Amino acid sequence: AGSGVEISVDGPICQMPTRDAAPVGLVVSELVTNAVKHRATKITILMRRSATGGYLLSVTDDGEGLPADFDPAVTTGLGMKVVSALLHQIGGELSYDAAASSGARFTIRIPAR
Repeated sequence: AGSGVEISVDGPICQMPTRDAAPVGLVVSELVTNAVKHRATKITILMRRSATGGYLLSVTDDGEGLPADFDPAVTTGLGMKVVSALLHQIGGELSYDAAASSGARFTIRIPAR
């Protein structure tokens, strides 16, 4: 991350099939890169097992937040297209909203496979 950016990672150790780990890592990298690009100074990554045996992953930042018309399904940005393609590859689902105080939160649900 750039100078002055604090990134924290939280959650228990999770074991994930290798075929899923690489795409998940690329998704996290893209979301963190986007957060820094949009002036985030604090980024939190949280991952845990879901009750259904899959995984829940969130990336939350304190950046500029999402535009009112934000829709990753129709965005022209390459980064969100890459995120969508990677999540499709592993059957993941992306949701997003404003973070509690400012910024954005992306939540990814990854099914058990």
